[in-house]
Amino acid sequence: MTKPKPKTSPARIAIGTVLLGMLKLLWAAFVVLLPMLGFWLASSLATYRGGEVWLAAVTGLLLFPVLPLAWEAFAEWRFRRKPGQRFLTRGDRVLLRTLIINLLFLVGVLTWQPQQGFEALATRGDWMLDGRSDATSQRLRGALFAGAEKLAWLYDLSQPHPFREGAPDSGAGVGPRQESTLTLVDPEGPSLAPSAQPASNPGSTSPLLPSVPRPPEPTDFVERVTTDHPWPSAARPHPLATEVPTAAEGSFESLAKYAIAHEADSMSRFRLLHDWVATHIDYDVEMLESGRIRDQDAQTVFVSRKAVCAGYARLLQALGKAAGFDVQYVVGDARVSGSDLAGEGHAWNIVVIDAKSYLVDATWNAGHVGIPAGESRMRFTRAYSSDYLFTPPNVFAVKHFPDEPKWQLLDKPITRGEFFRAPVLQPSFYAHGLKLISPDRSQVTARGSINLVVERSAKDWLLATATSATGEETRCQVTRNERFEIECPLAAKGTYEVTLFHSTRQYATYEGVAGISVLNDP
Repeated sequence: MTKPKPKTSPARIAIGTVLLGMLKLLWAAFVVLLPMLGFWLASSLATYRGGEVWLAAVTGLLLFPVLPLAWEAFAEWRFRRKPGQRFLTRGDRVLLRTLIINLLFLVGVLTWQPQQGFEALATRGDWMLDGRSDATSQRLRGALFAGAEKLAWLYDLSQPHPFREGAPDSGAGVGPRQESTLTLVDPEGPSLAPSAQPASNPGSTSPLLPSVPRPPEPTDFVERVTTDHPWPSAARPHPLATEVPTAAEGSFESLAKYAIAHEADSMSRFRLLHDWVATHIDYDVEMLESGRIRDQDAQTVFVSRKAVCAGYARLLQALGKAAGFDVQYVVGDARVSGSDLAGEGHAWNIVVIDAKSYLVDATWNAGHVGIPAGESRMRFTRAYSSDYLFTPPNVFAVKHFPDEPKWQLLDKPITRGEFFRAPVLQPSFYAHGLKLISPDRSQVTARGSINLVVERSAKDWLLATATSATGEETRCQVTRNERFEIECPLAAKGTYEVTLFHSTRQYATYEGVAGISVLNDP
């Protein structure tokens, strides 16, 4: 006789029902979340590229509910023509179809454009919160960027780097620093000497720059630099760097012995070696243009006197070690302009002097590349700078992002997303004591004009231009009050780069010190 099965207690039935309901709820939430992720990715890509967000909205509607419901309707039509047994409810089928469609979309986009996908999410993933700074928006913004940061591994995996050990010669990297200048001429002629201009005159504007008052927007961007060593040092090379005897230039060891014999101070000794590299090695423009890297080992560069960034860094490392310094070769990405948000492969050094680590980029201290007037090809121009010699870590990190976080030399290393979002400010921006109040992002969206606010000291003067993707340049309006208040009119829809130029005199040649990428959507 068969024993009767024990009855399941009502308590167990209730627990099972609750657990099953929770699983179904979690499943539904996961499936609904996927279309939201798809829309977030598509809309962030559209914003990042200056495209139409409404197209991304249409994409989101297609992902859910249009395509899943259309698929279900087609399946229902086929079922009526050829009936059969079904194991899932209509709701379950719609959820499953939604899951499949959105997974295919997300995987497809991230496989097709993994770099730009991460760049878009990390840079403009909070586009829907533009102009909002309340506590709720800030928490949501932080959550969005924290989510984007989870894809940094995908970016690193898909980003070839020409200067890592064993990497193929896939490109010459980011190249030398960029330089830009703008000259403001006194409209009243030589009789009004620049030195006669008042150092500080609240409310004054240049005759070419009419006043457009605008209240400042607060932000907590990078504070003014403070260091325990003089930076930047004089913008001229060590006096002995260009006077090294030929006999001392025969090898790493002989050049190192020369530096040791002529400089007792450790920092001055390393600077002599750095300045020799910066004044004797030309940037290899041919390699930059071809994108094919030839030998960049220290000995080859020492003999040929030509290199890209890897060669500069390898040579400085070899010379430093010969002189008894602990010098690291560091690779990562670097940004050269306001329109270059993510950067390209680059190499630089870290040197330990008297038990303290310092950041050095000999490539960007050596000169710059450009097309001279009347010529059609790029040339390298030697132009010594000390901006990237013993640079404070928080300044260096604005344009340099090493592969290993420890080489940032920051107490709290920044993430790749934070690197992308930081405005591209030159070291001289910090050296002059300027502070960008707004915007505090590398890329912003505008509606016909863009406003900037910069904190200044008594002797600062600023000019600003907005340059379109087609090269058309517009002069911005600058008001010089307690702060600089800048408005740049943007005539047409598209991408612009707003460049700030600085001088300590009103009528003079101004140096480019900052760049912001602007997407104009009037």
